[in-house]
Amino acid sequence: MSRKKEGLPRLTDDDFPFAEEEQDKEKSFVEVFDFRLFDKESLFFLQQSKPAPPAREKRLPSPEEQLDLHGFTASEAEIRAESFLVTARGKGLEAVRIITGKGLHSEGKAVLPDVVEQVVRAMKTSGPVEDYVWEKGEKSKSGAVIVYLKVAR
Repeated sequence: MSRKKEGLPRLTDDDFPFAEEEQDKEKSFVEVFDFRLFDKESLFFLQQSKPAPPAREKRLPSPEEQLDLHGFTASEAEIRAESFLVTARGKGLEAVRIITGKGLHSEGKAVLPDVVEQVVRAMKTSGPVEDYVWEKGEKSKSGAVIVYLKVAR
């Protein structure tokens, strides 16, 4: 080791053996650093600051069948939606789509989205429905609702 004129050592690559290995150049500082140089508190802090592994997302099933209610009256849509959901659960389906339409061809406000949502809500509290979500996130923007059914055990 050579010394500078101020008496301080002049460091070279020879003083750092891990720098010579090609494979270590791709490793992070944490991987090549010797933690034994730290006290226990510092080591604990460094271990706690590791990023958490990514959370597993629960994947919801895609709709397996659908019911199109275009052209039906409110009372007809209510009966058909309820019957469709009971039948779908009996078949062991996990998710279905009910197409209500947006009411673009209706005179006045769309009626079917409200009717179907009432049926689904009622069946969620007392029947085969686990949960539901409007296909585009909001009822006003969607023409269909995805209904997740309780799995029969």
